This record gives sequence, structure tokens and C-alpha cells, in this order.
Amino acid sequence: MHNSSLLPISCVLLFTFTPSLQAETIDDSRLIEVIEVVAKTSKDNNYINNKTVDNISEFLAVNIDKIEDVVAYTPSVFASTTNAGMETGLSIRGFSTGRKNIYVNGHLDNQRMFMRSPETVEQVSIVKGHSSIFYGGAAPGGTLIYHTKKPQSEAQTKLTATLGSFDKYKLALDTSGNITNSLDYRAVLVKQQANSFIENAKDDKETFYAHLGWELSAKQQLAFEVEYNQLTNPWTFGIVRIDDNILYDKSYVYPATDSNRDYLRSSIYWHYLLGENSKLTVKLNQVDLDRDDVWMGFYYKLANENLLGYWADIENEAKQHNAVIDFEHTFKTSWASHNFHLGYNYNQYENGQHMDRSIGTFIIDPYAPDYSIAEPTVINSVRDFSSDETESSFYLLDSMEFNQYFQLSLGLRGSAFKIIDRTNNKVSVDKKAVTSFLGAAYQINDDIRLYSNFSQSFEPNIGLDRNQQYFDPKKANQIELAVEYAFNQQHNLSAAIYQITQSNLLTRDPVDPDFKILAGNIESKGLEVTLTNNIAQQWQLETSFSHIKNELDNTLSPHHGNSTANIPRNSFSSQLNWQHPNNSVGMHIGMFGLSSRYGNNANSFTLPGYVRVDLGGYVNLDAWQFSLNIENLFDKRYIVTSNYEDDMYPGRTRDVRLTASYQW
Repeated sequence: MHNSSLLPISCVLLFTFTPSLQAETIDDSRLIEVIEVVAKTSKDNNYINNKTVDNISEFLAVNIDKIEDVVAYTPSVFASTTNAGMETGLSIRGFSTGRKNIYVNGHLDNQRMFMRSPETVEQVSIVKGHSSIFYGGAAPGGTLIYHTKKPQSEAQTKLTATLGSFDKYKLALDTSGNITNSLDYRAVLVKQQANSFIENAKDDKETFYAHLGWELSAKQQLAFEVEYNQLTNPWTFGIVRIDDNILYDKSYVYPATDSNRDYLRSSIYWHYLLGENSKLTVKLNQVDLDRDDVWMGFYYKLANENLLGYWADIENEAKQHNAVIDFEHTFKTSWASHNFHLGYNYNQYENGQHMDRSIGTFIIDPYAPDYSIAEPTVINSVRDFSSDETESSFYLLDSMEFNQYFQLSLGLRGSAFKIIDRTNNKVSVDKKAVTSFLGAAYQINDDIRLYSNFSQSFEPNIGLDRNQQYFDPKKANQIELAVEYAFNQQHNLSAAIYQITQSNLLTRDPVDPDFKILAGNIESKGLEVTLTNNIAQQWQLETSFSHIKNELDNTLSPHHGNSTANIPRNSFSSQLNWQHPNNSVGMHIGMFGLSSRYGNNANSFTLPGYVRVDLGGYVNLDAWQFSLNIENLFDKRYIVTSNYEDDMYPGRTRDVRLTASYQW
């Protein structure tokens, strides 16, 4: 570990800008929609709760399939196809997000084998850096936050049809209205049939989403949400690299591969104004997942470059419970106005899985996979897995406004977490963690805003040492300094530098490999710059750049000093948008590029850099809207993420989507 630091601790108390606290009263009108206890942006300011927040809601208008398609337009954020594209995966500030880095309406979203339909989402943002005050144990790079659609002020219905590449047919219905004067609804139906750009892989889905909002009184609101998804996009395996050549055009997904996943989420939200200055929020959430998969592809590359065949039949049932209780109070002291949060958070995830596997009963030629190979009849490996994960936490946060220029926030969270392996009734983790948050903000003048924060995160460490003791969790500290400068009403610059250090990593004990020992840290240092130019009334250009230096500090590993896989040292993006003054016509062109990066933690090979270009436009004709979006205009071949030379996931080839919608 190098002692030289990009951001010295003494800089932590440099200042950040956040909106003024509502110190007098809590606005009753805010109760009309579900109030989040997580950070989100406002149209006037990008920084709330003293952390960098990127609002990427505008991408929902281009009818994207999943959030990974557009995240590279956000500095230091990249797609990561963890679990072969069967669940959302991102890399933020040099760290891959875990399944606990995705939130919906202030509580954990489904933790495994689920990808949310964008049609159910009203807003989506990415919080850079991880303050576990609100988010609990998770990876340190950042958090993806979804805000689902809520009832609108006026009744309306929108029907949308999409035709696209890869035999895509999608129909979506979005309707909102009033059942009574105090009871509103919003409902979304989605039906999609499509093939993936990867041969023999489908991308079908059915979605039903409904939200009921009931205003019980001027002080109370009760809301119910139910969401059902049936997903059939299967495990896509990867592609391979042989003799320095990446076999982009090959698919090792066999026709027998299939996936049927049923996802049911039920949520209750209750908000109660205790007085002019106090509010109580309760959120309860349950998710049921039932998965039946067949995988047929390959396990790994053999010494002769052939691929060892793999088949598995998987039955998986999981259940998730979440609870958030948040008390918010605003008050004044002689020295500051306070916005105070005190809360309790409970997360539980039960997961049971049975796998019948056939490994090595057939061989695949990587250059000419034979899809006529029948499913194996010999099962030579069986895996059963059952676990129960729980986290119970209390948190508090006090945001203090001393005057119209300076704000300070202090937060603390105490968590107890346990993981039980139900397969052998053995406790895998039983530990506690305390994390803190410190943020400061200063508005120098009308043009310049400075901000800084120190935030912490933790992730449970699974494993025991030779003395049968549990390890303390992996803990990460982030220091961030940033500035936002408005040249004038047309031009705005924002920049941030940060350092994230995650410690308490584990590796196998060389004396007894059944146990673990501490194995050092990962450190990520970076710079993010975004320049927004309102060139004219109808034109806007936004350009961003990020630089990341990510390094593994583990003297016990041959990877000591290496860069983490898939993290580009440099990346950029640019978007040009044009809109007619009456919004009858609009168009956009965007591009993003990544420098070359290592394809594995051993740094034994590199993935080539690339630039991708996207194009789109729309026409509004009264109640009709027609749009055309072309993703990867020049059909660039590139790798999104890689684990090994025989586990690489390509980006989507050129994708053309024509959409028509009618609203009444």
C-alpha cells in the first residue's frame, strides 16, 4: 500500500454545495409521491446529501432494454455482465457493484437473477461513492437507484409498439387515473418477444406493474405496489480468445439452453406527518423468485484450445424481505438549521438452489460449434445450496445549514449481519460493522460550488481463519473533492477527484487452504470532468471524461500491484441533442469510448479500446410520437467485460429500433 494519497485526509472538510434545508416545515405536497431516503437529484442541482449523483432518466426516452446499454455516458461507470447478463451489473469508480447496490423506491431491489423493465421506471440515478448510512453493506463504488412510476395528476393512457433488430416485437401499455378523489392508480403492461444478438439466446419478457396511492388524510398517505415479471433471457456463457484473436462471431449457447424466471414483488409505503416539522415513513417489501433453467455450453478452454462441454439443470427458489422505518425531523438551534434522520433497516434474503450437472461429456470446437449435440444423459455432478442472509441496522444523519453558504452533514450506521449456510446448518458470517459519513458544502458565489465528503461502506467477509474466527467485513473509505463552475448561463463545468480504499480482503491460507487469511487492499483513484454547453436555444452538448487508476495491494498474491480487470484507465463520452422549440421534432447523436484495459486480474492480456456511436430522433404529431434509435451505429465489435480468456462478453451489435406511441 502506497502512503502517498491523491486526496489527503486533511482535505475532507473542504466544502460541497447542497440545496438549502427546509428547516421550517415539511411540505405536505411531497407526500403525493413515495419519498425516498436515498439521495436523488433535482433539476437545479446535481448534489444532494453531499455526494455525486448522476441523473440518467433522460435515457428512458430512447426505449432502452436495460440500463447497461447507456451507463457509459456517465463518467467512471461501465457495464459489467456479471452472471452472464441474467442480472444487472455495473462497474462504478473501479469497483464492480454487487447485487446489494441496486435500490428501488428506497429499499433493496431484487438481489439475484432479475433485470428491471425500463417501462416501469420514472427516474433512475447513480450515486457515486457509497455511504452505507442509507444503503447498508455493499460494494464501495456506487449505487444504482430506480424510482418506479407513480400516478399522474391527470388521467392518461399511452400505448407503445416497438419493432427492432433481432426479431424484436414489443408492446407496452401505461395508464394512470383516479379511482376516487383520494385513490389513484398507475399500471404498466409489457410484452416482448425477441432474440438476442447471441445465437440461440432469447430475450422474451412479460411485465405487469401496478401502483395504488391512497391519500388517507391531509397527513397520511398509503401506497401499494405489485410487480410481476416473467423473463426468459438465458445464461449466455461467454466467448473465447485464441492466439490473440477474439472470436466475436461465435456463440456457445446451445439450443437446449433455456431460462424461465418468475419474479413477484409486493411493496407497501406509508407516510405520516407527525406535525409541521416531523414525518414518519415505513416501507415494507417482499420478493419471490422462482427459476427453472437449463444451461448447455462450455466450462473452460482446454490446453488444445477446444472447449470442455457443460450442461446443468437448475431449480432455484428465493425470497427477499426488506423493511425501512425512517423518522425525519427539522428544527433550529441557535447556530444552525437541522434536517435529522433516524432510521431502522432490515434486509433478509433466503436462497435455495439445486443443480444437476454434466461436465466434460462432450467437447466443442471453438471455431465450429456443433449445435446438433444432444443434451447429456449422464449426471456426474450435483450441487445443492441453501443460505439465509440477514442485515439489521440503525442509522442517523444530521444535515446542518449554518447559513445560506455552508452546510455540514454527519451520519453513523451500526449493522449486524449473519449468513447461514442451510445446506450444512453452519453459520458462515456473524459480525457487526459501524460506518460513518461526513460531508461539507460551501457556495463561494453564484458561479462556484465546492463540496467534499468522507464516506464508508462494508461488505461481509465469508470464511474462517485457522482459529475458527470470523473476519471483520471488507471496509472501504472514500474521500471526494469536487467543484461545479458556471461560466455563464450557457456553459457549466463540474469536476471531481476521489480515492476509494477497500481493506480486509481475504485469500486462502497457504498453511491450510480450507481457511482464509487477510490479503491486503484495493485502491482506486480517479478524476471525473463533465462540461455542459447550451450552444443555442435548441442545442445542447454534454461531454465527459474520466481517469481511473485501480491497483491491487496484496503482497501474498502474484497479482500484487496489478490493475483490476475491465477498468479502463481513460474513458470519454459526448452527447449532442437538438430539439425544435415546440418539441415537434428532436434528434441526438452520442458516442463513448474506452481505452484498452486488462482482461483479467493477472493482467496477462488486454482488451482493445473502442468507440461506439449511437443515433436517434423523434417526431411528435398531436397524440402520436414516432422515434428511431440506432445503437452502435457503425456495428463496432467490442468486449463489455471479461473474466478470463475463455469467459468474455461482447457488446451488442448494431441495434435498430422503430417505436410508435399513441397517448390519450
